[in-house]
Amino acid sequence: AEYMGDITRFLMAATPKILQRCAAAFPVLAPAFASVGELHQRKQYHQMTETLLELVKNKGFAGSPLVRELFEEFLAPLGKTLNGRSFAQFAVLAARQHPTLASASEFLTAISNDLRPKSDDSSRAVAQTTLSFVWVYPLTEI
Repeated sequence: AEYMGDITRFLMAATPKILQRCAAAFPVLAPAFASVGELHQRKQYHQMTETLLELVKNKGFAGSPLVRELFEEFLAPLGKTLNGRSFAQFAVLAARQHPTLASASEFLTAISNDLRPKSDDSSRAVAQTTLSFVWVYPLTEI
């Protein structure tokens, strides 16, 4: 067990700051956040996304303002690299952390505008469609 703690501390040293903050706030999830950082460094975005989707199943983390920070600081800059559907899921989770429905809507509109698909980029079109779904169903129902 101590050996795993040493590995986690080593991996976290080279991990983006937002992942370090998440790991500090949710120590039980620290190994998973270290894994996300490692996958990010290796540009294994699909595996990284799958790990993040598992992390947001943790109700404590999913309801934390850190989800919004994680999206804004870590995932948004990777938006054109990530799977469009997964990107949209994270955007909706981040939007839930906004204090009002109006600010959440503004946030998602900005994200949607940034995802204007290229003619050959079906992943971006899926993301835009998924984000548009939010307009049909209020955030409280998703």
